[in-house]
Amino acid sequence: MPCSVREATPNDEQQIRALLSLVIHESLDATVHNIPSILNNVNDNVDLWRTAPDNIVHLVAEMDGRLVGVIMIKEFWNFCSLFVDPSYQRRGIGRQLVKIAVEKCRGRCPHDVIYMHANNEAVDFYRKLGFEVNNTSRTPPAGSTEMKLRLV
Repeated sequence: MPCSVREATPNDEQQIRALLSLVIHESLDATVHNIPSILNNVNDNVDLWRTAPDNIVHLVAEMDGRLVGVIMIKEFWNFCSLFVDPSYQRRGIGRQLVKIAVEKCRGRCPHDVIYMHANNEAVDFYRKLGFEVNNTSRTPPAGSTEMKLRLV
């Protein structure tokens, strides 16, 4: 069964939060990443989406009747999360979510550039989608690399 992607709705909130927690706990190395801080951050972003949904691209992927992926880009330039259920990874779901979300940002992004802090293990994945390392003087959070995608 193929994956379907759609806008997140308030009815998805509980499943989104559960998926975020599952992926963070199963996929991130607690010796490198500050898991409690990451959980707080992604949950704060879900709270923000509930209050200001018009300024956020927030999509979910469904497969086999389950919510298996989620992506959020705030203010059409701040790529803050991409999570895919570990049992559904390597099936193109993350790639599909990124491509659709980026298209939704085109023409709405104030800088014509999307910025993110990518998990170091995902840098090659994002490079294949056109992102590049953004060399700045800022220090990204532990275990991550600052990246950008030019929209023009």
